[in-house]
Amino acid sequence: MTAELDVPATLPANGAGSLDAAAAWLARFVSFPSEHALNIAACWAAGTHCTDRDLVMVHAAWPRLIFTGAKDSGKTFAMEQVASLSARPDITSDITGPALAKEIATEHPTVGIDE
Repeated sequence: MTAELDVPATLPANGAGSLDAAAAWLARFVSFPSEHALNIAACWAAGTHCTDRDLVMVHAAWPRLIFTGAKDSGKTFAMEQVASLSARPDITSDITGPALAKEIATEHPTVGIDE
């Protein structure tokens, strides 16, 4: 992961408090198009922590989070910030299909693929 930002070391003990803290942290660095998009990104990142490392199919079935926008709009930066809150983040680009499959099978990362 390339981002070197101050990710919160501790979060509130309750689920709603943790999601609020994650959303507040993301909002400090990323301008989402709506509060709904911000909350979806925070929930998506939190959900990556609720999967079992040994169940590859859980990872395969996890919904994709796609960042779209104009060139130089901050899509990569936004992806890096959401990944920094995710379980076992790994951002990559120009990876082959077989290499990606091997990494997913062995490491079970949360993969961010940049164009």
